[in-house]
Amino acid sequence: MELSEEEIQKFWEEKLANEAYFRRLSADEVEYKKKDKSFFTNLNIQWCTEVSEIDTAFLFEDRKFTLLDADIFFDAYTIVNINIDRVLNFLFDDASFIERRYSKTKLWDQTDRENYKYTKLLNYINDGQALCPPILSYRKNEFSDGKLVFSIIDGNHRTAFSRYIGLQEINFLIHKNDWKNLKLHLE
Repeated sequence: MELSEEEIQKFWEEKLANEAYFRRLSADEVEYKKKDKSFFTNLNIQWCTEVSEIDTAFLFEDRKFTLLDADIFFDAYTIVNINIDRVLNFLFDDASFIERRYSKTKLWDQTDRENYKYTKLLNYINDGQALCPPILSYRKNEFSDGKLVFSIIDGNHRTAFSRYIGLQEINFLIHKNDWKNLKLHLE
Protein backbone atom coordinates (compact mmCIF):
# COMPACT_ATOMS: atom_id res chain seq x y z
CA MET A 1 0.00 0.00 0.00
CA GLU A 2 1.49 3.27 -1.08
CA LEU A 3 0.94 6.47 0.82
CA SER A 4 0.35 9.70 -0.99
CA GLU A 5 2.53 12.73 -0.32
CA GLU A 6 -0.39 14.33 1.47
CA GLU A 7 -0.77 11.31 3.76
CA ILE A 8 2.95 11.28 4.52
CA GLN A 9 2.91 15.03 5.21
CA LYS A 10 -0.12 14.66 7.50
CA PHE A 11 1.53 11.79 9.37
CA TRP A 12 4.75 13.80 9.79
CA GLU A 13 2.88 16.88 11.03
CA GLU A 14 0.94 14.80 13.55
CA LYS A 15 4.17 13.15 14.75
CA LEU A 16 5.87 16.53 15.25
CA ALA A 17 2.81 17.96 17.00
CA ASN A 18 2.67 14.93 19.29
CA GLU A 19 6.38 15.23 20.14
CA ALA A 20 5.95 18.95 20.89
CA TYR A 21 2.94 18.21 23.08
CA PHE A 22 4.85 15.66 25.17
CA ARG A 23 7.85 17.99 25.47
CA ARG A 24 5.51 20.67 26.78
CA LEU A 25 3.90 18.19 29.19
CA SER A 26 7.35 17.14 30.45
CA ALA A 27 8.33 20.77 31.03
CA ASP A 28 5.03 21.44 32.81
CA GLU A 29 5.54 18.35 34.98
CA VAL A 30 9.00 19.59 36.03
CA GLU A 31 7.48 22.94 37.05
CA TYR A 32 4.57 21.34 38.93
CA LYS A 33 6.93 19.06 40.83
CA LYS A 34 8.70 22.17 42.19
CA LYS A 35 5.46 23.32 43.84
CA ASP A 36 4.55 22.40 47.38
CA LYS A 37 1.18 20.95 48.32
CA SER A 38 -0.25 24.36 49.27
CA PHE A 39 0.01 25.46 45.63
CA PHE A 40 -2.32 22.62 44.62
CA THR A 41 -4.77 23.13 47.48
CA ASN A 42 -5.23 26.76 46.41
CA LEU A 43 -6.19 25.93 42.82
CA ASN A 44 -9.69 26.87 41.72
CA ILE A 45 -11.08 23.57 40.47
CA GLN A 46 -14.25 23.88 38.43
CA TRP A 47 -16.41 20.79 38.12
CA CYS A 48 -19.31 20.22 35.80
CA THR A 49 -22.32 20.38 38.10
CA GLU A 50 -25.00 19.54 35.54
CA VAL A 51 -24.97 16.61 33.14
CA SER A 52 -25.75 19.04 30.32
CA GLU A 53 -22.35 20.73 30.88
CA ILE A 54 -20.40 17.56 30.06
CA ASP A 55 -18.66 17.29 26.73
CA THR A 56 -20.22 14.08 25.50
CA ALA A 57 -17.75 13.86 22.62
CA PHE A 58 -15.08 13.22 25.27
CA LEU A 59 -17.10 10.38 26.77
CA PHE A 60 -18.20 8.72 23.56
CA GLU A 61 -15.01 9.17 21.52
CA ASP A 62 -12.92 7.71 24.34
CA ARG A 63 -15.36 4.79 24.48
CA LYS A 64 -16.25 5.35 28.12
CA PHE A 65 -19.81 4.63 27.05
CA THR A 66 -19.99 2.06 24.29
CA LEU A 67 -23.46 0.64 24.85
CA LEU A 68 -25.30 3.81 25.79
CA ASP A 69 -27.09 5.83 23.16
CA ALA A 70 -25.76 9.38 23.30
CA ASP A 71 -29.29 10.71 22.88
CA ILE A 72 -30.45 9.31 26.23
CA PHE A 73 -27.27 10.19 28.14
CA PHE A 74 -28.61 13.44 29.61
CA ASP A 75 -31.77 11.76 30.93
CA ALA A 76 -30.08 8.62 32.21
CA TYR A 77 -27.24 10.15 34.26
CA THR A 78 -26.98 12.46 37.23
CA ILE A 79 -24.21 14.24 39.10
CA VAL A 80 -24.04 13.73 42.85
CA ASN A 81 -21.70 15.15 45.47
CA ILE A 82 -20.31 12.28 47.56
CA ASN A 83 -17.66 11.90 50.27
CA ILE A 84 -14.53 10.54 48.57
CA ASP A 85 -13.42 8.29 51.44
CA ARG A 86 -16.90 6.76 51.78
CA VAL A 87 -16.85 5.88 48.09
CA LEU A 88 -13.32 4.47 48.21
CA ASN A 89 -13.97 2.48 51.37
CA PHE A 90 -17.06 1.00 49.76
CA LEU A 91 -15.24 0.16 46.51
CA PHE A 92 -12.05 -1.29 48.04
CA ASP A 93 -11.50 -3.51 51.07
CA ASP A 94 -7.77 -2.82 51.23
CA ALA A 95 -6.90 0.43 53.05
CA SER A 96 -3.25 0.18 51.95
CA PHE A 97 -4.38 -0.01 48.31
CA ILE A 98 -6.52 3.10 48.79
CA GLU A 99 -3.57 4.99 50.24
CA ARG A 100 -1.23 3.88 47.45
CA ARG A 101 -3.67 4.61 44.61
CA TYR A 102 -5.45 7.63 46.12
CA SER A 103 -2.72 8.98 48.38
CA LYS A 104 -3.32 11.95 50.65
CA THR A 105 0.43 12.56 50.97
CA LYS A 106 2.11 12.05 47.59
CA LEU A 107 1.20 12.76 44.02
CA TRP A 108 4.22 12.38 41.77
CA ASP A 109 5.75 9.04 42.76
CA GLN A 110 4.05 7.30 39.86
CA THR A 111 4.96 5.98 36.44
CA ASP A 112 5.65 8.47 33.64
CA ARG A 113 2.19 7.73 32.22
CA GLU A 114 0.54 8.48 35.57
CA ASN A 115 2.56 11.66 36.02
CA TYR A 116 1.52 12.81 32.53
CA LYS A 117 -2.11 12.31 33.51
CA TYR A 118 -1.67 14.48 36.61
CA THR A 119 0.13 17.10 34.53
CA LYS A 120 -2.69 17.14 31.96
CA LEU A 121 -5.22 17.43 34.79
CA LEU A 122 -3.35 20.38 36.30
CA ASN A 123 -3.16 22.06 32.89
CA TYR A 124 -6.93 21.68 32.49
CA ILE A 125 -7.47 23.20 35.94
CA ASN A 126 -5.06 26.07 35.27
CA ASP A 127 -6.78 26.74 31.93
CA GLY A 128 -10.07 27.15 33.81
CA GLN A 129 -11.74 24.19 32.14
CA ALA A 130 -14.61 22.53 33.99
CA LEU A 131 -13.76 18.94 34.78
CA CYS A 132 -16.08 16.05 34.05
CA PRO A 133 -16.76 14.34 37.38
CA PRO A 134 -15.33 10.85 37.88
CA ILE A 135 -17.74 8.21 36.62
CA LEU A 136 -19.09 5.56 38.97
CA SER A 137 -20.68 2.52 37.34
CA TYR A 138 -22.25 -0.75 38.41
CA ARG A 139 -20.87 -3.32 36.00
CA LYS A 140 -18.56 -6.29 35.55
CA ASN A 141 -14.85 -5.54 35.50
CA GLU A 142 -11.62 -7.50 35.18
CA PHE A 143 -11.37 -7.96 38.97
CA SER A 144 -14.99 -8.96 39.72
CA ASP A 145 -15.03 -12.59 38.55
CA GLY A 146 -18.02 -11.86 36.34
CA LYS A 147 -20.05 -10.25 39.14
CA LEU A 148 -21.55 -6.79 38.96
CA VAL A 149 -19.61 -4.37 41.15
CA PHE A 150 -19.36 -0.63 41.56
CA SER A 151 -16.18 0.90 40.18
CA ILE A 152 -14.73 4.19 39.01
CA ILE A 153 -14.64 3.62 35.25
CA ASP A 154 -13.16 7.02 34.49
CA GLY A 155 -11.68 9.68 36.73
CA ASN A 156 -9.30 7.84 39.04
CA HIS A 157 -6.72 10.64 38.68
CA ARG A 158 -9.33 13.33 39.36
CA THR A 159 -10.42 11.40 42.45
CA ALA A 160 -6.84 10.83 43.64
CA PHE A 161 -5.88 14.47 43.07
CA SER A 162 -8.98 15.68 44.93
CA ARG A 163 -8.14 13.45 47.88
CA TYR A 164 -4.50 14.57 47.78
CA ILE A 165 -5.43 18.25 48.07
CA GLY A 166 -7.79 17.53 50.95
CA LEU A 167 -11.21 17.72 49.37
CA GLN A 168 -13.71 15.71 51.38
CA GLU A 169 -16.44 15.55 48.75
CA ILE A 170 -16.52 15.79 44.97
CA ASN A 171 -19.06 15.37 42.23
CA PHE A 172 -19.43 11.96 40.64
CA LEU A 173 -21.29 11.14 37.44
CA ILE A 174 -23.50 8.08 37.82
CA HIS A 175 -26.42 6.42 36.09
CA LYS A 176 -29.62 7.27 37.97
CA ASN A 177 -30.45 3.58 38.56
CA ASP A 178 -26.93 2.91 39.84
CA TRP A 179 -27.20 5.92 42.17
CA LYS A 180 -30.37 4.49 43.77
CA ASN A 181 -28.44 1.29 44.51
CA LEU A 182 -25.20 2.94 45.65
CA LYS A 183 -26.99 5.42 47.90
CA LEU A 184 -28.29 2.48 49.98
CA HIS A 185 -24.72 1.28 50.57
CA LEU A 186 -23.35 4.70 51.50
CA GLU A 187 -26.04 5.60 54.08
